[in-house]
Amino acid sequence: MRMPNSQRAEQNVARICSTLSAPFSRTEKNYSPGVGRTTFPDLLPGQISFTAHRIESDSLDYRNGGGIMAGTNQSIELAGTVHQVEDRLVLRFDQESSQKLPSRGQVAVRLVDSNQSVVVEPDGRRGHWLPAEQLGLELGQRPILQVTIAEQWPEVTLPEDLAGALEDASDLQDTWEGLTPMARWEWARWVKSTKNAATRQRRVEVSISKLRDGKRRPCCFDLSSCTDPEVAKSGKLIE
Repeated sequence: MRMPNSQRAEQNVARICSTLSAPFSRTEKNYSPGVGRTTFPDLLPGQISFTAHRIESDSLDYRNGGGIMAGTNQSIELAGTVHQVEDRLVLRFDQESSQKLPSRGQVAVRLVDSNQSVVVEPDGRRGHWLPAEQLGLELGQRPILQVTIAEQWPEVTLPEDLAGALEDASDLQDTWEGLTPMARWEWARWVKSTKNAATRQRRVEVSISKLRDGKRRPCCFDLSSCTDPEVAKSGKLIE
């Protein structure tokens, strides 16, 4: 027997409330105020709909298919193998390991052994990877990393062109410093994700313009894609 639409809609709302791990009434139209908005188009048209306001945080990210995040003190085991992609060595994590992370996009983790914070990159296939040189790994190695979700993201190293443009735009100093480290990573990542010099210059200019317009993150940017142009093709880590 087909479930009544009202019951299906109610179950959808309950599922979303559970996913967000936030206590709010099913009759409320707005989730806790925050920066950015997330809509849920999978609810039945004409039955029930609402908009949830995403809280901008360096330790929470429910975008791009991420699940409920493990506590920041809970240790996660990430296993992977070092592969060669073009001229680079990358540590590609097993799918089972990637599924333990809270987002299909970038995730900041703290290495338990060294207390170093690093940002794990998405591979565009719902998985993750790290530059092997960042950990001093060699081709064929299969490390197992003990990590926790970082409470704060490490500061991003800006590409020279974006750093120069921000330095020239002295009016944006407070705006830039007011962004979360995760948001600054996204601006830098968007600028660096192309090999085309003209496109990259245009993105630097657009970044400055959008920041002046009050935008806190680049628009229409697939955060779950692999955006390192040296190892990616069509948004996916090269096999």
